[in-house]
Order: sequence, then structure tokens, then C-alpha cells
Amino acid sequence: MTDDLEPLDEGVRRALARLGLVDVEVMLRLRSDWDELAGAPWAGTSRPLGLAAGELVVEASVPGHVSTLRYAAASLAGRLAEALATRRIDRVKVVPPRTGS
Repeated sequence: MTDDLEPLDEGVRRALARLGLVDVEVMLRLRSDWDELAGAPWAGTSRPLGLAAGELVVEASVPGHVSTLRYAAASLAGRLAEALATRRIDRVKVVPPRTGS
């Protein structure tokens, strides 16, 4: 019976992969360590919203930061891919802050 047991995190990873949610682990790390991973000018001016099909969506904290962050998006994608040792982030899309949040 014990031979059939596997670590819980491995089972969760496989279940998420079957659901098409392989980026969940990367997204959790991005959310918890965003300021450290992203660095300037991202830290304190943005937050990651989601990751799908290689595209990381990042929300600017104020509308005035959108264009500055869009200019730095390509370098952020490279920095995050290196820091996270993953090829799941190909590009970064910067969106303005949602109203009412």
C-alpha cells in the first residue's frame, strides 16, 4: 500500500497539468516574490495578474506607469525566465489598473 503513495505536491502538479494549469507554480512564485524578481521599474509599480501560453499579464498600479512598463517588458521577460529557470514566460503584456479594485 505504501508503495502507491506519492508526495502530495507531485500529485497536485500532475493534476494541475491535466487541467492545463502548468503555470500555477510559476505564478505563485511570481506573486509571492514579485518585487524581488521583477526589480526596477516594476517593483512597487505593478503586480502580476496571470500567465497563460507564455504571456505574463502585469497590471500597472497607476495609468501613468503603463507606457514606462511596456517599454521595459522585453527585458522583464528575459529577467524572469532566468530568475525562475523557466521558459514559460515569452512575453509580458502590461495593462492599466482595473477600476473598482
